[in-house]
Amino acid sequence: MRPCSGLYTITGAAVLIAERGSRTLGTFFLVALVAIIFLLPPWRPELMSAGFFRNLIEPKAAKEYVEQERKILFYREGSLATVAVSQVGSSLSLIINGKVDASNVDEEMDTQTLLAHLPLLFAPRRDSVLVVGLGSGTTSGAAALHPVRSIDCIEIEPVVAQAARYFRSINRNVLSNPRFHLIAADARNYLAATPKRYDVIISEPSNPWVAGVASLFTVEHFQALRDRLAEDGIVCQWIHIYQMSPDDLASIIASFVKVFPDGMLWWVSRNRVDVALIAQKHPWKVDFPRLAQRVRELPEVRADLRRDHLKSPVSVLSYLLLGPEELSRLAATAELNTDDIPRIEFSAPRNMYRAGAAEENYAKLASGRSQPMDDMIDFGAAGRDPKIRAALADAMISGYDSELRPILYLDWIHQELSAAIALAPQRADLHEEIARVELQMGDTASARAHVEKALELQPQRKSARELLTRIERPT
Repeated sequence: MRPCSGLYTITGAAVLIAERGSRTLGTFFLVALVAIIFLLPPWRPELMSAGFFRNLIEPKAAKEYVEQERKILFYREGSLATVAVSQVGSSLSLIINGKVDASNVDEEMDTQTLLAHLPLLFAPRRDSVLVVGLGSGTTSGAAALHPVRSIDCIEIEPVVAQAARYFRSINRNVLSNPRFHLIAADARNYLAATPKRYDVIISEPSNPWVAGVASLFTVEHFQALRDRLAEDGIVCQWIHIYQMSPDDLASIIASFVKVFPDGMLWWVSRNRVDVALIAQKHPWKVDFPRLAQRVRELPEVRADLRRDHLKSPVSVLSYLLLGPEELSRLAATAELNTDDIPRIEFSAPRNMYRAGAAEENYAKLASGRSQPMDDMIDFGAAGRDPKIRAALADAMISGYDSELRPILYLDWIHQELSAAIALAPQRADLHEEIARVELQMGDTASARAHVEKALELQPQRKSARELLTRIERPT
């Protein structure tokens, strides 16, 4: 930065001297400015990459955080962005223009890995993969754990690839993997020009409130993804639900559904702030037997899922959020985000500091809930196993806190327990579990009937007796 500033100053001074004809004044001016430039302290990368515009930290706390805690391992100014890698303790963060876009913390790892694992576990074929956005390289590294033949990754800022090498421990050194190919290009231009088709496409850009990124959430971008998708291919599009208004979320969903009417919405983070729209070109269901077989065959993928709190193949299904009918219902009244009318480009930045956005969006998503899970999942023979249906209900119960569960999941939990009871009507534990769910749903009569059935099957069942007492003597 100093040499460039010095060069610009010298050039300006030379022009001044030539125009004014005063060599003495010009020389003095030149020497004084050059001295000032070289005596000034340099720009501090830890300040330039701190992202105070987003975090709004109190000034004194921010100064202490930057000076005492953060260590800058990498800092480069690229042609399109300033890229840094910071370290706080054992946490590494990739920072682009002051915004953290990837890190090795658990919550970020969930999203970065599941964006690869979910579509690759669902896809009929998985020879060729396209990833839009390199970031830390973790999503591409997770994709490389699957038996894919090639992974093309589009990254508009080449300096990001230099920064990604600091994340080798989480991206599995994917940049050196012979199956991985980095493409330095604009994603829209690449998709318009390439003749290639892919079995799996993962679109993982930055947040739509970042300047220029909203173009990767338009109808035209989703159409470009569809055009480059193999006939039986699968597409996965990341969205966040924090710092976004319900109208903007619905607009992005509507734009996606316009191109992929058979899409589904899945969680990709344990803290429920990141989701993925996953779709094929035609009506489809998740093939659970195939998913389970792939999890069994791939120990490294299985380890990733366990770290993401998905301890079994059936628990993966508990991350399903909405089906095609429900997405279509949400999209029906939403405005589209298009190249000609890029509403998200202007509305998303206005909602960047929106308080309570995630809770608003939970309510928005819950308003469209009605479709049975069997419409989206092909259980195969496992669908007739009461242990599988009960395990799915348990995964949804344990995976969601008491506030979120009633909003989004009680109906599916009830459906799965009902299916399990139909297959195994003599299991007292299932009758007791569904009674607890029905109490949360406000159906006291059904809850009483199920808990009484549990006691009929196991008269000495203490927990069922305590539940019956709660029903008969509400506090």
